[in-house]
This record gives sequence, structure tokens and C-alpha cells, in this order.
Amino acid sequence: MAIATFAAGCFWGVELTFAELSGVTETAVGYMGGSSEHPDYQAVCQGDTGHAEVVQVVFDAEQISYEALLAVFWQCHNPTTLNRQGPDVGTQYRSVIFIRMKHSVYWQNRVKRIWMPPGCSHNLL
Repeated sequence: MAIATFAAGCFWGVELTFAELSGVTETAVGYMGGSSEHPDYQAVCQGDTGHAEVVQVVFDAEQISYEALLAVFWQCHNPTTLNRQGPDVGTQYRSVIFIRMKHSVYWQNRVKRIWMPPGCSHNLL
């Protein structure tokens, strides 16, 4: 099994999107990328910790590729809206791809060129 971690707005909807994919065996939501060792919902929502809402995706690479997961990441949210997804506003809703695997950067850059909307200059890695 392999693991990928994505931040693409409110984690509940993002989790559902990934959980429904064939080859994904497990998903979990949480916070990542901040300064607090044990962030809680209240602190994250206040913007005090710097964390993003994330979904950890455990997948069978024989059934679904990391590249396919990245394509879903780009399609399931709007990365051009900095710190916002729809009505949800705050730094915890930013777009981030967390590096988990040795070859991740190659695929992230390759897929980013295909899916990232023109004019989007956010550094998501």
C-alpha cells in the first residue's frame, strides 16, 4: 500500500471524493503543515496554528496510480482561490500536495502542468 496526502478545502468532501475511488483502501482526515504538535479544530479555525485540513489516502498502486490521484486532486477543487474553497475561507482551506513518496515530485510537477488552471501561481508543493 502507498500513502498520499492532499489538502483541497474542507476535508469532509475531499475525503468522500477519494474514498469512492476504486483502489483506495482507506482515508483519514486531519491537519498538517502547521506549528502545533496537537492541533484542534478551534485553534486551526482561528488561524493560530498554520495547519491545512488534509485527507490521507491509502491506496493500492496496482489498482490506481498516484498520477490518477493527482488528477482527482486537481479536479475536485479550485486551486486558484487562495485560502478558500467555495464558502469556506481560511488558511486551513488552502491547496497543498504533501510529499510522501520518493517519486512524488516528478508526478506532481507533470500532472500540475496538465491540470493547473492558467494564471494560477500558488506554490502547492
